[in-house]
Amino acid sequence: MKTRLHSLALGLLSLCATSVFAQSDAKTPRNYADNLISSSGVIDPQNAVDDNRDNYAVLRTDIGILNFASINVGFSTPGEGGQRVVIEVQNDNGLLTADLLQSISVSVFDSQGNKIAQKSGFDLTEAHVIEGTSHYKLSVHIKNNVLDIASVRIRVAGLLTLSNRLRLYNVWLLPTCPDIVGDVLYASHHVSNANNAISKDRDDYALLTPPLLLGNSYLDIAFSQPGIAGKNVRFNLGEGNALIDASLLNNITLTVYNTNGDVVANQSGFTLADAEILPNGKFYLSIKTPDGDYQIGRGRITFTSLVNVLTTLKVYNIVTFQDCPDALQDGSTNNPVSLIDLQTAPNPFSSYTTLNIKSKLSNPAYVVISDKAGNLVEQHQISCASSMRLLQNAPSGIYFVKITSGNLVEVRKVIKM
Repeated sequence: MKTRLHSLALGLLSLCATSVFAQSDAKTPRNYADNLISSSGVIDPQNAVDDNRDNYAVLRTDIGILNFASINVGFSTPGEGGQRVVIEVQNDNGLLTADLLQSISVSVFDSQGNKIAQKSGFDLTEAHVIEGTSHYKLSVHIKNNVLDIASVRIRVAGLLTLSNRLRLYNVWLLPTCPDIVGDVLYASHHVSNANNAISKDRDDYALLTPPLLLGNSYLDIAFSQPGIAGKNVRFNLGEGNALIDASLLNNITLTVYNTNGDVVANQSGFTLADAEILPNGKFYLSIKTPDGDYQIGRGRITFTSLVNVLTTLKVYNIVTFQDCPDALQDGSTNNPVSLIDLQTAPNPFSSYTTLNIKSKLSNPAYVVISDKAGNLVEQHQISCASSMRLLQNAPSGIYFVKITSGNLVEVRKVIKM
């Protein structure tokens, strides 16, 4: 059951975002909402659509979940399907809290007044801090088949014990930035339906079946549009005839080549901590490429047989990522700023893991732990270098430990066996 945070409304829990993003308003043209359609319970609503990006409107509600404030803004130049609606917000009462995030809803309409998207409530993983500020980006993705994006309504509900005050700086449309998908079969060995890994149907898969004992199978897929040095290459995989576990992951090797055929990245022996687990037996494994003067040409996955066990592995596709202005994500961790001397050990663990922050902190650190579904499991505040036990009473599973201290952000994945 999803943990509710209303009992913590009086606390100033700092939102710990998954990534830090550079603010680049001056460099990146944006399609801003520039038309105020209506508002209720909003102070200075015109500030949300003016030309000054430092001004803000305040959506103010009284105590009680039946109370709300709302603002509806429009675009003189309508957007199109596949884009994201992004709102830049801040808590007018102090730090952005999980309760306040849950109280926000965003509805998007086309030029005919039809509601084309809605999101009610945001969680800790969906807010992205703008570097050097206490502002956050929240976004809603619009389906590709939508004809136009004309207006956005932001609504904030009251809390049980506190009034809500949300600053809204602006609303804009984030252009589409599609993944670069591997679309050329370069080579394969002991693979069934290899072409499924490059098909346009993302539910098709190739099946790697290495022979028993010391054999292996591999699938080599090239990009007709070369990738960018320094980006991740992500392999979208699935369980074959065995569930994902440490032994299966340990027998996987990922290799990335440049367009000249030279190896630029290679990693073997993955663990559960490396995998991003998805529903229905799917999971991601990613490999980071180094910066440099080259282009990503292709990626190979090699699957080595387990001793005396016939095991299969599904490969759906491989992707890499473009350089997109103001991108909210690039399909992987976006290089969060590291906290000095931060450790979570052991990992994996059976009883508890220990969080160690050895450096002196110039700002308090806030720790938020969530499970795979984004549900809050634990939260802590640390005011100095310290050590604490985490997840002692939690069941087995995969958890994300998110720590913020000032503008520093760190995310660690831990596994309780």
